[in-house]
Amino acid sequence: MPTIQIIRQADISPTIWSGGKTTQLLIFPKNSTYLDRNFIFRLSTATIETESATFTRLEGVKRSLMILRGSLKLEHKGHYVKEMKQFEVDNFVGDWESTSYGKVTDFNLMTTGQANGFLESLKMEKNGFFEFQNTENYRSIAYYVWEGSAMFSCGNTEYGLQTQELIWLNDLEKNVTVKIKTQKYAELLGAFIRY
Repeated sequence: MPTIQIIRQADISPTIWSGGKTTQLLIFPKNSTYLDRNFIFRLSTATIETESATFTRLEGVKRSLMILRGSLKLEHKGHYVKEMKQFEVDNFVGDWESTSYGKVTDFNLMTTGQANGFLESLKMEKNGFFEFQNTENYRSIAYYVWEGSAMFSCGNTEYGLQTQELIWLNDLEKNVTVKIKTQKYAELLGAFIRY
């Protein structure tokens, strides 16, 4: 069985960055820090509260960014420009010179070294049911409840999560199954990571 951790709203708090606020949801290994850049992966939400913001250049970091609220133009100098709306994702390299235009809330995955991952959104209707089977052999997955609430189960234990709470399953085996149920409409965000 994987190790399972629930991150409640009371466990997290935002910090200030040059363009707004960021909230670290998860960092691995546990004793690593964003400032030391010694993490394997990091998951966070952030707000961009200025009309334009220059991203911190992060050498050796791969980034996935999903828009949660608002719309954004993301310009990677010398590479490409991307217009993004809710739940759209951009994957890019952290040491690019990147500038954003637009005020948004976003969801971020950073990975280093051989680690890699991706983000996706999952919309669930009232009395919904979804089953994720780890056929792709991800070692770590996390689900963040952006809107609503959901029940998660892996094995015989159920975990109830509310808005802005996260479940993290680590050391997953291939084909392990995670079941998700909702009583009302919910929007969930998934992060799937190999390392």
